[in-house]
Amino acid sequence: MWSRNCVFSDGSSNQAFPEVGNMARVGGLPLNFWCAYRNSMKRILQARILGLIFDLDGTLTKPAIDFAEMRRRLGIGSGDMLQTVRSWPPERMREGFRIIEEIEERALLKAELQEDAPDTLRLLAARGMKLGILTRNTLRSAQKIIGMLGVAFDPVLARDFGPVKPDPAPVRFICERWGLPPRNVLLVGDYRDDIACGRAAGCATCLLLRESNSQYRSEADLAVNRLADLLEVLP
Repeated sequence: MWSRNCVFSDGSSNQAFPEVGNMARVGGLPLNFWCAYRNSMKRILQARILGLIFDLDGTLTKPAIDFAEMRRRLGIGSGDMLQTVRSWPPERMREGFRIIEEIEERALLKAELQEDAPDTLRLLAARGMKLGILTRNTLRSAQKIIGMLGVAFDPVLARDFGPVKPDPAPVRFICERWGLPPRNVLLVGDYRDDIACGRAAGCATCLLLRESNSQYRSEADLAVNRLADLLEVLP
């Protein structure tokens, strides 16, 4: 349970802020983290979120891309793989993207949706929420997943857009296209690049938790165990 000693930035106590779905299960961190975390959640509730931008792999689908193999075959031990490959001479860059796309294609063939993704997205759309996708993957991959989801997204930005996460440019583009200020948009992802991208653009951010990414939850405004938890967080 939350401590009664937690006070929000506006002076109200935690008694004014009810538990939200399964997020009460996110534990193991000190009180000062939870105070800041719940303040962030309160700001999201007050911000009137009108649009959601979703990451693809690991967020709308179960994680499938073998990034360890990708790094090994590209010979990139650390750093941003896409940016590194884009910096290579043309012939080497083409070979690098051939390797990336081969591994992505293999993952696409066995792609599985998060079980609650289709219903959650349909319910969000029924509430009038704008839905977009921002992925570092290919547009072809995004279109296949959208077909599996059976939900319309506009826009859908892949790496052929140009700048990729964590660069905030694509998020700003989506906000402008929707005619919404970033504060009314929530970016949902499973990796720190998603969170950094949203924060740099001025959006609220949400981390979809799994065992391998819990170290990033303090960087996001909120964290959820399931996509369906968004239905409880958002009005």
